[in-house]
Amino acid sequence: MSLPNPLPPATARRSQVQTWCERHAGDAVRLRLVRWEDAEFIYRLRRDSRLNEHLSHPPETISQQQCWLQAYFGREALGEEFYFMIEAGQQACGTVRLYRMTPEGHFTWGSWIIKKAAPLRAGIQSALLIYELAFEELGFSESRFEVRKGNVKVIAFHRRCGAESVDETEHELLFRFSRPAFALMKARICA
Repeated sequence: MSLPNPLPPATARRSQVQTWCERHAGDAVRLRLVRWEDAEFIYRLRRDSRLNEHLSHPPETISQQQCWLQAYFGREALGEEFYFMIEAGQQACGTVRLYRMTPEGHFTWGSWIIKKAAPLRAGIQSALLIYELAFEELGFSESRFEVRKGNVKVIAFHRRCGAESVDETEHELLFRFSRPAFALMKARICA
């Protein structure tokens, strides 16, 4: 197995991420960076009561979502954070975000919301794509993330993938997922 790329400078990441998205896709979904015109889809997705039970508080209005996106675009330009649309064909079916990227090689991913009408493999493929981007393209060594304790399906998913629960707070389980654990996950899924 070859060594991953060294971590790119944060300011170079945006173009690297954009190029990667254009060249990589699963058989069911692909990722693309969010655009201003995605605000309404994101707003509706985050306000959907069937999907938002375990999310941070969604915006009350579409203009609040637009303000959040405007601030996000500044973080994206600096290479600090990347927010993706999950698309099946040309239709948006969800979102996922890569953030808290550290010089020590850690990252967090979340804001993972997928519409009920999405293709069956949208969940696993979007997770696989975000991990491929972070571990194989950007060269990170470990994902650190939290999942709300009541989100039992997502907790089970991460455990099946090989994530290790390392701590907890009153409301969340804290996980770590390493590059070697990802390699094992990918070998199982892609076999």
